[in-house]
Amino acid sequence: MREERFVMGILYNGVLGGFVNKTGPLVGRRIGKKNVVSALPHKSELPATELQGIQRTKFKVLRACLLNFNSLIQIGFRAGMAEARLDAAFTANYRAAISENPPGFRIDYDKLVLSRGKLQVLNALTASYLPDSQTLKFSWLSDVQNRINRETDFVCFSVYDSGLHAITNAMLLAKRSDLSYTMQLHQDFTAGELHCYVTVASATNKDVSNSVYLNL
Repeated sequence: MREERFVMGILYNGVLGGFVNKTGPLVGRRIGKKNVVSALPHKSELPATELQGIQRTKFKVLRACLLNFNSLIQIGFRAGMAEARLDAAFTANYRAAISENPPGFRIDYDKLVLSRGKLQVLNALTASYLPDSQTLKFSWLSDVQNRINRETDFVCFSVYDSGLHAITNAMLLAKRSDLSYTMQLHQDFTAGELHCYVTVASATNKDVSNSVYLNL
């Protein structure tokens, strides 16, 4: 059987110079102080092994979940472009937030991380469902102000209705100093299970808090 080998080229300011990402049939990237070039990857024609099939299914389940929360992830993971932020969220959740549920996998919503940062989370955060108005009210207490806890910080909310498979977002509409926020839920909501995530973001858009999970 013929064995194919792909040789990577390492450029030292050569005829092509240094480059990153796709260029024609080549992919360039920077590793340490070297410019490394390799051929475009080719899709394998071999059938997936059992382990590969499991990993691909796990990947799809988690990826689909994170795409639902993309609005919060784009705020909660600061580094890189939009796709890089989703990748960071995937890495943060792959080992902890998904578990086996034969014959597939399930998301452990209480372990899902949608933001990571150094800001202080809201003090004594609570949430309550108000059936008459079909709203969700979040409340929290004031706290001592410091460099990681400022009244001007914005608060972001993302609520997943597991019955409707619907997301309700409220991004940067409330401030830490408001001490409460009332969210209008989907009109078809029927008091099913709600998975709520709350993140604080600085007014300068430079930092966030870890996401906080509440279940109703």
